[in-house]
Amino acid sequence: MGKNKYMVVLEDLVKVYDTGSSRVQVLGGVNLRIRAGQTVAIVGASGVGKSTLLQIMGTLDRPSSGRIVLDGEDLSGLDETALAQIRNKKIGFVFQFHHLLPEFNALENAAMPLLIGRWNRREAYSKAEAILERVGLAERLSHRVGELSGGEQQRVAVARALVGDPELLLADEPTGNLDSGTGQKINELLLELNEEKGLTSVVVTHNLDLARMMSRQIRLVDGQTVEER
Repeated sequence: MGKNKYMVVLEDLVKVYDTGSSRVQVLGGVNLRIRAGQTVAIVGASGVGKSTLLQIMGTLDRPSSGRIVLDGEDLSGLDETALAQIRNKKIGFVFQFHHLLPEFNALENAAMPLLIGRWNRREAYSKAEAILERVGLAERLSHRVGELSGGEQQRVAVARALVGDPELLLADEPTGNLDSGTGQKINELLLELNEEKGLTSVVVTHNLDLARMMSRQIRLVDGQTVEER
């Protein structure tokens, strides 16, 4: 995909939560176009809908109205099976909390998306080992989650997100649970991998240092986006 193409297009995106007794509008007509290869930070106060926006972008949630086009494909009207296929093929996720499986080691956790996708076990482990080496964990492959530091756990989560060669990386507060020094290293790693792999990366963050490292900064205010840079 050329760098002049749009990886993500959001048009008039609205998200309303109906609690039964009240309706809460979280997103009020978001319009956003993200080109392939861009790095985008989404910032804003707590509770303004940043994570909701990211989840809709990643097909984990559906908008109440509006349109999302991913890599040229309109996702409107697609069923859950079709959305899951797109998600598994095109999108990698990194969250604030790593969501690793504690009973498995680093290699097994990183390989999990491929194993779920029914890859041959040997090939899945080989690919996972290569990405773990790239994120600096060559010596920690057989260590279980509890034997890894917080920064190492998040590196495994990054490896797991990228093992399937996604085109779009979505990260929700990826350094929010780490000390500043460790967080800075994860930030740098994400940007390096974005460049190496030709990813499009969208990161929700409170970390203004990370936001400034991205090519675009989008602030979410009153359910709508404001371009910062």
